[in-house]
Amino acid sequence: MIKFLSGRLLTRKVVMGGSDIHDYESDIKNPRKGQSWLDGRSVEKVDHAFVLQACKVATISVILLAIPASVQIPQTMAYVLIALGASWAYTTPPIRLKGRPFLDSICAGTLYWSIWASGFCLRDGEGSTSLQGSNPSVWIFFFCAGLQIFTAVLDQKADSAADIRTIATACGERMAAFLSTITL
Repeated sequence: MIKFLSGRLLTRKVVMGGSDIHDYESDIKNPRKGQSWLDGRSVEKVDHAFVLQACKVATISVILLAIPASVQIPQTMAYVLIALGASWAYTTPPIRLKGRPFLDSICAGTLYWSIWASGFCLRDGEGSTSLQGSNPSVWIFFFCAGLQIFTAVLDQKADSAADIRTIATACGERMAAFLSTITL
């Protein structure tokens, strides 16, 4: 249950909550962000303060829930902190790497890689702490970076209309799609 709460619900709130707030202008212009639960929905402005507060509470909760695991395997906390830091840096001003082409993809790859790495260290109770020689490690980073580029291609028109710089708005849809393809 703790894995589910910290790994799924709370981490998702931290990762997506800031983006939901700061992408409002793009999301309301994005046809993918309509009523479908699959592609998400825009968060109304009246709910922004609540969502931001929920993100802060979720961040603290994830850290607290990671303490028992990091007593056994200290690297776990480092990976959790990298994931949380990358999440806030990706979505939230003043850093907001989502609006900085190429850094947005590197940050997304780092974010999801660090979530994977924290689980890798704890897998099956083995306490495996060595990521060296772990082939999935590199592929997970590139796959997640490529997936972020792909979603930037899908959102290119809405992001451009909202004046949000992404790899797709900076390089164009075709070049971004090509970069996504080679990283995936």
